[in-house]
Amino acid sequence: MTVVILGVGIIAVYRPLLTSVNALQYAENRIEANYLVNEQAWEILQTIRETKKFPAPVLREELIGSHTIYTVTFALSAFGFTENLMRAQAEISWHDMGQVKTIKREIYFSKPFDRKH
Repeated sequence: MTVVILGVGIIAVYRPLLTSVNALQYAENRIEANYLVNEQAWEILQTIRETKKFPAPVLREELIGSHTIYTVTFALSAFGFTENLMRAQAEISWHDMGQVKTIKREIYFSKPFDRKH
């Protein structure tokens, strides 16, 4: 009987502990995923500034984080009536405990204006 009571007690203590560890891992992965999307967006912006052209319509990369492999996809499309604006639908996903977690964001880019003197 004592073994059963101790077993139930151990389960009662460890279940919330494991749940909180999983929540912390998810939060850490989400923060890292946001950072990686921002880095990719910055690289696209730098490419636009250097070449004065928009990149390919779909950019897809596998990025290695501190503990996880992330898949980042940018789907670029023209936005508005001008050719100087582009909308990027960014999606980053990773596997966590057998499930696929995803973050989606929209980012807008513009070509730099040519300044004529």
